[in-house]
Amino acid sequence: MKYRCGTEVMLGDEVMVEYGPGRKSLARVVAIGLDQAVKNIDSRFYDWAKKEQIIERTSIVVEWLGNNPLKSSDPKYAPVGPYMTLTSLSSEEFVRRAASA
Repeated sequence: MKYRCGTEVMLGDEVMVEYGPGRKSLARVVAIGLDQAVKNIDSRFYDWAKKEQIIERTSIVVEWLGNNPLKSSDPKYAPVGPYMTLTSLSSEEFVRRAASA
């Protein structure tokens, strides 16, 4: 799997994720596909996401760095966790490779 710039996706990569028109936030890649590569991700979340078929063979899962930009304190909305599943890499921008990669 590659970013649109042609760089291969690796665990720990930092990416700028677009989560709305003109809205971006920094995140780290913590899972690539189904059991292809997983690092520093809550196993309960990962198992649940696989069971519910939220994670696909070509998905990546990112964890927000800093504040979760989708978090809401409005009780009308469901709580939002620290992870986001991406099924395509059309608007995400590769920022930097993890130091341990």
